[in-house]
Amino acid sequence: FRYGAFLFLAKNDDKAIEVLNSLPPAYQNDFKYRLLAYSQVQKQMFTEGMANMKLFMTKIDSSKYLASDYEYYGRLLIESGQDTSLGLLQLGKAVDKDSTKITLLTDFAKRFFDAKRYLRAAEVYDVLASKGKRGPTEMYIQGQAYFFGKEYVKADTMFTRLMAAQPTSFMANLFKARCIIYQKTDPDLIKGLAKPYYEKFTLLVTGENVDKYKKQLAEAYVYLGTYYGRRKDIPQAEAAFKKALEFDPTNKTAKEALSDKK
Repeated sequence: FRYGAFLFLAKNDDKAIEVLNSLPPAYQNDFKYRLLAYSQVQKQMFTEGMANMKLFMTKIDSSKYLASDYEYYGRLLIESGQDTSLGLLQLGKAVDKDSTKITLLTDFAKRFFDAKRYLRAAEVYDVLASKGKRGPTEMYIQGQAYFFGKEYVKADTMFTRLMAAQPTSFMANLFKARCIIYQKTDPDLIKGLAKPYYEKFTLLVTGENVDKYKKQLAEAYVYLGTYYGRRKDIPQAEAAFKKALEFDPTNKTAKEALSDKK
């Protein structure tokens, strides 16, 4: 058992699994299941790891659980696809016992987002919020996760919170405007519900960011041009569409709108 433990600590997981599995059935040490489960997670042997983790957790009183026990159990639940929500709950318990393990959550949030599992990523940020670890950066990414996951109402709420925390966040204003459009609460643009956010976006984007966000600036001005056009304010509409073409000369909507005016 001690040899297997040393092999695990030396990150020789294959040999650790071999040695720990060679222990005779009569050898009664419940902690062997912990080490087996840990090593099997490292080797992506999730079925075997889950079996050993459950054995360990049923044999040992929960008062003796380490932060790493919750960590590995959570990883097993998520990696095996058994129960992501419960897995995140276990990772949250790991953080409660050891605050340095917060990176477990941020790593999974990034993995889910990069894999386009946006609503799962958003769920992780809720766990981070419950630990007091959701700052403006995390709020922005969670808002994006909701937006790309087509949960536009939740995205709207998150970007509204972000604007309250960071009034000069031009991206929060941009996504807030987009959320309004995708919620289709103002389909004909007569109310101009997205107008103040697109306008603020154009005002906040300055300096080197202008070149970086030309497409988004064109998007904002096309919206403003369409809004003024619907209200029969032709001079304002023309000015907005011309501005859109300054940032995106190929913008089809702006070109067609100005062509129609001629």
